[in-house]
Amino acid sequence: MDLLLRVYERLRHALGGENWWQAESPWEVMVGAILAQQTTWQSVDRALRSLKAEGLLPPDALAHASLEHIETCVRPTGFYRSKARRLRLMAARVFEEAGTLETFLARPPGTLRRSLLAIEGVGEETADAILLYAAGYPAPVVDAYTRRILQRLGHPLPRGYEKAARQLREQLPDHVSDHRRFHAVMVILGKEFCRPTPRCAPCPLLDLCLHGQAVVADLPQTGL
Repeated sequence: MDLLLRVYERLRHALGGENWWQAESPWEVMVGAILAQQTTWQSVDRALRSLKAEGLLPPDALAHASLEHIETCVRPTGFYRSKARRLRLMAARVFEEAGTLETFLARPPGTLRRSLLAIEGVGEETADAILLYAAGYPAPVVDAYTRRILQRLGHPLPRGYEKAARQLREQLPDHVSDHRRFHAVMVILGKEFCRPTPRCAPCPLLDLCLHGQAVVADLPQTGL
């Protein structure tokens, strides 16, 4: 079995990953994807609660809200001015291009992705997260966790987002649930074990990872 599939199967059993992105609606996924840039999910959760409390979460409310009002709500996530502007632009684009969120997300994946990438601040990773979690398309999400983990496993992804995404698409089952689960377990593993300074000894992939085995072998000498 290919290493990537072995990793995926192992982590499915060890870490789960079901329903990892606890959003209440596709639009909340899209808002969360913008807010999550360069911050923690705890901060995103605070900002989402604030937007809901102020009645600003629905796309029609965001599209017509003042930037100052939105900024106050999303301040916990950092870069709040640019994020507030991007949220309002994204909400406006939904209505300008499709009339409703459902119609906007129901377009072919290529069309939808191009539209998302045209929004200020929406890069390839954010666009693919929206395709995967909000629109329900099997789009691989190439993030820093996935790159770090596969690099340490001796299975590095190619440079360049499109090439890396193509490799994941070719080696993983082509189902929405599998791409969601794979992304989820990569994030969980990256946060809990495969950190910049890794916790290798308890990692469920230790027997597959020469990097981790070397780290563990050095522990008695280094005292780390």
